[in-house]
Amino acid sequence: GRPFAAPPPPPPAGGGDEPEAECWLTPHGKAVALFFALNAVFFLDGFLVNLNKNPGLFPYYPLAKGAGFALDFNFTAILLPVMRNLMSYLRVTPLAEHLPLDDHILFHKLVALTGLAGTALHVAMHYVIMLKKAQAEGGPSVASLALGSQQGLTGHLALGAMALMYIFSTERCRKAASMARSLSGNWLKCIAGYNTFYMTHQVYMVVYLLLMLHAEAFHKWAFWPLLMFCADKAIGYIRAGRAVKLLHASLEAADVVRLEMEVSRFRYKPGQYLYLNCPELSAYEWHPFTITSAPEEGIVSVHIRARGDWTSRLREHLPLEMCPLPTGSRRNLSPLQRSLERKRASLEVLGGAVRCAHDRAESECTACQLTMPDLQLQLNTAIDTCQRHLAAQPSTSFSNPLAVHSPKGVPVGLPPGDERANEEPHNPWQHIGLRIDGPYGSGSEHVFDYNSVMLVGAGIGVTPFVSIIKSIQLRAGMVSEAQRAALRPTRIYFYWVCRDQQEFNWFSKLLVEAQGISHAGLRIQINTYMTGELDLDELKDNSPCSSQWAGKKWAGRPNWARIFKAVANDCPQEQVGVFLCGPGASDLKRMCKKHSVPGGTSFEFHKETF
Repeated sequence: GRPFAAPPPPPPAGGGDEPEAECWLTPHGKAVALFFALNAVFFLDGFLVNLNKNPGLFPYYPLAKGAGFALDFNFTAILLPVMRNLMSYLRVTPLAEHLPLDDHILFHKLVALTGLAGTALHVAMHYVIMLKKAQAEGGPSVASLALGSQQGLTGHLALGAMALMYIFSTERCRKAASMARSLSGNWLKCIAGYNTFYMTHQVYMVVYLLLMLHAEAFHKWAFWPLLMFCADKAIGYIRAGRAVKLLHASLEAADVVRLEMEVSRFRYKPGQYLYLNCPELSAYEWHPFTITSAPEEGIVSVHIRARGDWTSRLREHLPLEMCPLPTGSRRNLSPLQRSLERKRASLEVLGGAVRCAHDRAESECTACQLTMPDLQLQLNTAIDTCQRHLAAQPSTSFSNPLAVHSPKGVPVGLPPGDERANEEPHNPWQHIGLRIDGPYGSGSEHVFDYNSVMLVGAGIGVTPFVSIIKSIQLRAGMVSEAQRAALRPTRIYFYWVCRDQQEFNWFSKLLVEAQGISHAGLRIQINTYMTGELDLDELKDNSPCSSQWAGKKWAGRPNWARIFKAVANDCPQEQVGVFLCGPGASDLKRMCKKHSVPGGTSFEFHKETF
């Protein structure tokens, strides 16, 4: 779900592709088949071991025991997919090709549903047995049989706790709780949305304790998995205690928020993701987001599409700048200069009049050594004037993105070499508390294993490739011409599918920069596809939108048959990595298989799942 977000979710379907018709089990059919085969083995083991016991209760007694044996396995296996660190470690092992690591949450749900079916059979058979015993002459009542023993009492308590977990895990209950909160006010916040799911899921600790008292052999099954699970939780708890400083928050597009953070002891690779928590919104709610910065930048950034319950509240909670300075322009500026440039960029939304006022105020400040309060007064006066002018226009909507914050009395126009120029200005985001758990591995890390790669993103599902392209840019600029020849990948074919240009806006600057990279060892080909309604004026060469649109522009969906043939001709006898983030995995994987030729070009498919 894994937001961008999804999390877990996560995650967001990018625009442009129809929902997949494929079964998510297909890419890892062998692992799923093995799981069901093990269930069958343990069920048969329990059935055969108890086949000759209580012959008067055949076949109910062996069926109940067979289901119980299978449940021992399922309630152990259900822990493995939710161990984040274990999943991250397995990605670098040979097992990664055979395990559903990208769909670990779905596999967790599969195990849960299998356990639900086994529980239903186990309970039903035991109730049939109790009814038969109660019907015998002088037999005890069903109630006394059900609750009069340790096994019966603990079994019913565990059943009730599991029912609570199952009910509040459904998507319908999450949406209903979210709607109730929006309609009824703040008093439902503690039991709404994700909080409901999280709090009811904490009952798992009670369930495992009851199962150990209920089934005499369950502790043998659960001991090591529970120990690993507790260790995984402890690691996450320690990571969440790292200091996180929010440096910058901006609205990159209509519904995309960019957070730029400084995190202590945080080392990551391009394509990895993290879990983000804002205690002021919810102490328990963690959402996964792909890291969109490159490790070489020295910061951690994420892009969040504000469409869900939590992400929308986060956007409302943050003081956002409307027009952030491009990343590349900020690197060589002092903190105070960076703050001034952000204010200058924000002023552009107010029109030429305010820009002139800003430039005049800044020049006067430089000449006269005006202090920040003086500059703030001039800027705010200009803003008020512009707001009054815009308010008179019925068709104009405006929200003031500019608020000048600075330590009182810090001079703005300082002579060269003045130490005060490096002083950190007031940070309007310093009061925002954030926590981070991660980083965790993802399939996109393997981009650097290939000489040639195809990167396919849908909507905001393109986020893993932001970090990768940035990292490639920065690595190329940090080495000599001779060393660049050893960098991988050497060919990048980038395909981005969205509904309209609005979804391209937040990423367009990076694509323009990436297109400008040129040296003997690297070639980047960028293709953007618009699948929704198309404004032909935007495609004109002299259009402002066209100037910010990198690479080739296409209307409609990609013709993968043509694309794969072209890449195969361009990369003869190579292994080409194909990386997808978004829907359409079945089509792309089928194309990889179809166009892979023994002894020639082969395509290896990787899917990024939030």
